[in-house]
Amino acid sequence: MYIYEKKTKIGKVSIDHHGGSFRLRFTYPKGQRHEIKVAKASDDGYLFAIQQARQINTDIENESFDFSYVKYMAQEAKTINVAPNIVVETKLESPPPKINEPKSEPVPKIISIMAVWNQYKEAHKLMVGKTTQLSTWKQTDNSRISHKLI
Repeated sequence: MYIYEKKTKIGKVSIDHHGGSFRLRFTYPKGQRHEIKVAKASDDGYLFAIQQARQINTDIENESFDFSYVKYMAQEAKTINVAPNIVVETKLESPPPKINEPKSEPVPKIISIMAVWNQYKEAHKLMVGKTTQLSTWKQTDNSRISHKLI
């Protein structure tokens, strides 16, 4: 199993195991309680939670806390790059244009909603509970709408 200890606190930030995932709990500024779900309950998830707790504690001490929480979420969640992966696969090589010939713009690749959905699932699989993945994600995968948009 994982190396999680029951009571883990880094500065003002507590790491809590709740519902199959790790969340960070702290109060900042005074009287304002925050809870951030950061990872699934696993060894890697626990180590990531410790890393993020240290980052939050440092930001609180330096008064540079990110109230949008973007800075503290998993890196995959912050950088969902759909287009570069797809464009690389479909990049067209064209010869250089001839002199006195009008330049034509390359036709952009249409990205399917299923490609975006699959990359979203991949990026969020560590932050979303297994039951949500098995129920909600499966419903979306099996819906008629998603198959029509492939």
